Amino acid sequence: MTFDIKTFALAALAASALAAPAFAQTATPFTVGVTAGSLGVGPEVSYDFTPKLSVRGNATFLGISHSFNTSDLSFTGNVALSSGGLAVDYKPFGGGFFVSAGARIDGNRLNASATPTGPVTINGVSYTPAQVGTLSDHAHFPSVAPTVSLGYRFHPTRHVVFGLEAGAMFMGSGQIDTPTYTGTQISAADLQAERVKIQSAVSKFQTYPILQASLGYRF
Repeated sequence: MTFDIKTFALAALAASALAAPAFAQTATPFTVGVTAGSLGVGPEVSYDFTPKLSVRGNATFLGISHSFNTSDLSFTGNVALSSGGLAVDYKPFGGGFFVSAGARIDGNRLNASATPTGPVTINGVSYTPAQVGTLSDHAHFPSVAPTVSLGYRFHPTRHVVFGLEAGAMFMGSGQIDTPTYTGTQISAADLQAERVKIQSAVSKFQTYPILQASLGYRF
């Protein structure tokens, strides 16, 4: 799926200009609801300090499976997305379009494992399935991740609020632990070499996309 953020911004700006007078008449300061998307699913609350400035907080959770290879090993990865944070939303026209910046407490974790069914090569050394058993590893990410996004909220009724948001979370590079295994023998040097390969694969993904939809009740 290709997302054109310029088109999104232009459409939101046009809609915001049209919606601004209605927003001014119907807005009340406190909204509670739910958000769902690439960050996961969870509760969301926001408070409007002025027609142009809001603070928003949410917590999101999601599980994702993803496979990847390093040399002869095929890993099955399970990503546990778990994060929460605050963002300041600035509405330059006092309507629905907003520019947002904030930070999230990043509890995201990656667990990966590989169970070979035939001979594999690790760091140039051949190992049998019995010697490897199941090779497992984990990744931990920096605890705080800045975020930026663009979004739009509209009010089909006085109390119902629907929103869309697109942007990025700058989570940094995950740090890979030294792999563990359940087999009979893998040298420490070869385990360290495999850790470096997995680290290289994970380090390619330091920015995570934000694409969220929200539904709320405005008091």
